Amino acid sequence: MKIVHRYLLREFLSLLGLSLVIFTSIYLLVEFFERVDDFIEHQARLVHALTYFFYRLPFIFTQTAPFAVLLATVLTLTLKARNQETTAMRCAGMSLVSIGKPMFWCAVAVSLFLVAAHEVVVPLANTLVDRTMREKVEGKEPRGVFRDNDLWYRDRESRIWHVRYFHRPTNSLHGVTIYMFDENHQVRRRLDAEHAFFEGGTWRFVNAYAHEFTPDGDVQYEHQATLLRTFPEEPGDFLELRKKPENMTLGEIYRFVQRAREHGLDDTRYTVDLQNKLAQPWVPILMVLIGLPLSLRPGRRSGTALGIAVTLGLSLAYFVILSLSLTAGYKGILPALLAAWTPNLVFAAGGAYLLASFPR
Repeated sequence: MKIVHRYLLREFLSLLGLSLVIFTSIYLLVEFFERVDDFIEHQARLVHALTYFFYRLPFIFTQTAPFAVLLATVLTLTLKARNQETTAMRCAGMSLVSIGKPMFWCAVAVSLFLVAAHEVVVPLANTLVDRTMREKVEGKEPRGVFRDNDLWYRDRESRIWHVRYFHRPTNSLHGVTIYMFDENHQVRRRLDAEHAFFEGGTWRFVNAYAHEFTPDGDVQYEHQATLLRTFPEEPGDFLELRKKPENMTLGEIYRFVQRAREHGLDDTRYTVDLQNKLAQPWVPILMVLIGLPLSLRPGRRSGTALGIAVTLGLSLAYFVILSLSLTAGYKGILPALLAAWTPNLVFAAGGAYLLASFPR
């Protein structure tokens, strides 16, 4: 590595660390003001509030890292340009690509780290965030788990519900089995149904089989095309257990999508989320590609304030494009692949244009 590259790398890494601290602090501050009413309402202990924010940090890092990379790139180059250091580099024969090489490879390393974080750390941390909020802050009793894309739920009368798929748009259950126990905790009745719909306070089970197990070991069952039963549980009780996309690995989301298709249900939202999870880790590379030519463009005034303004403007533009494209994907206006990757394609095209038009 050239001496000048080591110099730029050192400056970039120091600014990257500072940028991460700044963006993380801002995110935590906003999160605090969003949650403080909940903490006060439930009289949460300080340790539980701190635990919540500690578990929140991995997700915050993955959200802010791309824009911290952009800010570090812009500040590194604008500060060097202000001191005429980049002019000296250009006069020495260094191209724009050569100057930006340390930042580019750092962005690649950050992207690879984000891939690992999204698969290993973030899903577990987000699950602990939800559990801390639900059980420690709100004081709700844990009644179920989401495991291998199946919901297991113990209701208020100690029945065990096993649900293969919960469809959020219709609040319906699919692949349902309910185990009912006697006072000795032995299974005495079991209800299996292909689908279950909550209508007017009553559950309507479709293609249902009601089994009854007698003490002498015999099994009696009855099949009904439609069976109406009243249980105290509502769809919201199961919704709390279902994992959010950000709490799932790529494999879990993929299997969840396949499960929806098995039941003939609309899987659009989770398909879009799957593609978005694939697209997000590579944003830091795009931020370097677009920040590099913007920072060194001839005739452009250099300065810290302007560099921060450029970063904030590009970050806002990315979030707006991402929000619009994901919404279009969720509504079926755009294909899932295009909806998730549109912001990356726009920024890649913008970076390629700026690099191509940069004076040699």
